[in-house]
Amino acid sequence: MITSGTVERVSVFKLFGVTINSALKWDSHVTTIVSKAVKRLWFLKKLKRAGVSVKDLVYYYQTVVRPLLEYACPAWHSGLTKEQTKTIDDVQCRVFTFMLSSEMFHMMKPVAHSTSLCCQNKRDEQCKTLFKQITNQ
Repeated sequence: MITSGTVERVSVFKLFGVTINSALKWDSHVTTIVSKAVKRLWFLKKLKRAGVSVKDLVYYYQTVVRPLLEYACPAWHSGLTKEQTKTIDDVQCRVFTFMLSSEMFHMMKPVAHSTSLCCQNKRDEQCKTLFKQITNQ
């Protein structure tokens, strides 16, 4: 038996962890993932102050923070504006500031920028891989 009813119209909806707005723009999603990542970076800062090794800090970042910034990226990455991409990649630069001393950070700034580009390239590669998988079978 099918019942008819009205479907509620919403401006923002979260589906499988991806926030979509009614205009199919990614502002809400970027804001959500960056906000979550920044909260986890706060904990990363606390771990550093507690004397955790750089190796363990990197491990924490790779397993807890970075997945937030890359989850389901084939669905949303190609629709980002340059500003949204920069907002996401700025989180990567914050990691460098937490893990390195300020003098080292200034020396490493070009590396941080290129790593940021690597994050964007990694998302590009994930999108290409999914496209290839879809078109092959």
